[in-house]
Amino acid sequence: MTTCAAPGCDNPVPRTHRRGRPAIYCTPDCRPSRQPGAGNNTLTVDMIAEEQTGRGRNWTVTLRRGRHAVIIGQDLGHFAATLLAQQLRQLLHPRQQGGHG
Repeated sequence: MTTCAAPGCDNPVPRTHRRGRPAIYCTPDCRPSRQPGAGNNTLTVDMIAEEQTGRGRNWTVTLRRGRHAVIIGQDLGHFAATLLAQQLRQLLHPRQQGGHG
């Protein structure tokens, strides 16, 4: 018997004799599509501080939608990462920013 694929769920997955792909979740509630915010298509911009170097910290700017992410800039200084993240946020959400577009 296999274990549920949902994070933190150790319940066994019931075996069915139906055609198609086998189930990987124990109940419909464990499916990610049933989780709050799972259908969230909101794009977010994250700045993550990486390891300390002789010049200071390196920063990574990431564009994220749900569980998917794309690295936009890596090994950036703080000023460059902040500016890039701000420009991406203005591009993605022009009405939410206080600037003149």
